[in-house]
Amino acid sequence: MEQPPPRFFPRKITGEERRRAIEEPGPSWKRWALDTGLKPWVALGFLILDGGVFLALYGSGTEWGYILSGPTVAGALFLNYLAWQYLWHEPRDGESPARFRRTLLHPFYMGRFNERYADWKANRLDPRETESGVDARDFF
Repeated sequence: MEQPPPRFFPRKITGEERRRAIEEPGPSWKRWALDTGLKPWVALGFLILDGGVFLALYGSGTEWGYILSGPTVAGALFLNYLAWQYLWHEPRDGESPARFRRTLLHPFYMGRFNERYADWKANRLDPRETESGVDARDFF
């Protein structure tokens, strides 16, 4: 069976497909950009910055440049990881804000670009997501 040739223009959608697309529009442009569209560009920026740091130190041709290039790039990679956690960290399934403890590898409970961040910051998360299931504000 022969495959149809690839089309330059996309195929026209049917009325049923159009109706479903209108009923379920998906995320907004801002939400899509923060969740999906920005991630590869930020990762590429981190790669360019880390490469520039490495080339500046290693390419200097000095003995200290050779010695410091490894630890400096390792530190820059860790700072990249922290920035990624700050922006896009997603809590693990079942991890409640009450049980979260800051560590060196997980310093932020929720990333700033997470869609639930505003609710978490304003203390409006579902009470079932807390450790006891009871809102702590009821006791004060």
